[in-house]
Amino acid sequence: MAKKTKANSKTVTKPTKTSTHKSILAPSIAKKDITLSVFLSIFAFLLLLVQINWLCGNIVNTATGPAWFNYIYTFTCQSNWMVLIYLVALITTMFFDVNKKFYNFVRSRTLLTSVTVYISITFLVVVVLLDKIYNGTWSFVSGGATFYHGLSTIAMWLVFFFVPAADSKYTAWSLSVWKRVGITVIYPLAYVALTAVVGGFVKITNKGVQQWAFPYDFLNYKDGGIGVYIAYVLGLLVVFSFFSWGLYLFKQKIDKSYHGVK
Repeated sequence: MAKKTKANSKTVTKPTKTSTHKSILAPSIAKKDITLSVFLSIFAFLLLLVQINWLCGNIVNTATGPAWFNYIYTFTCQSNWMVLIYLVALITTMFFDVNKKFYNFVRSRTLLTSVTVYISITFLVVVVLLDKIYNGTWSFVSGGATFYHGLSTIAMWLVFFFVPAADSKYTAWSLSVWKRVGITVIYPLAYVALTAVVGGFVKITNKGVQQWAFPYDFLNYKDGGIGVYIAYVLGLLVVFSFFSWGLYLFKQKIDKSYHGVK
């Protein structure tokens, strides 16, 4: 008797049709970034308006010195422009499918932490050295300065906490983390060098009085003396360096513990 054999059956999987439409929205935007991205978009727009208003105001009103001195020359203005440019770039990565290199650059721990350091130091210098909080002269609400000295800092710290960095890990005393610190302090050192040259050779008229073009009194080595100036600069270098170092380690801890970044 012949044996009956079952015919080998083959399962044929029909190809599924996939949409050729590519959404302009980044994949994560619908899940967790929508609230933060909308807030940052609104804040960036308002900060841009404040920047334009301050620039135009300084062009029209030169009683306190030329517009470049009161606007572009100040660390406060420069650090806020950095925040604004960074937020626009970050928002772009949130809303749109962007080039991978651009995405990794914007969300790198070095860039994110550096901008956070600059705006945080701006806030601390205002509170401690300029509008001294211990003299009762500091106010969080003071016109455009509310954005420059307060809200910009808050916005960057929200980014610092809630946006994971696309970066590699490092240890506390490794060469890798101190290289990042070195990159972060390049801008503050360049700014101090610029003010030393401009302030030492350029005079401006401020409220009818001629003065050397130093943006801040503690950087004025002509009136304060070289010794005091060097002490301030070295102190700021130490503050920038160790503050940056601490934030790099803190950011890595946040990314590992709360964002699952290894």
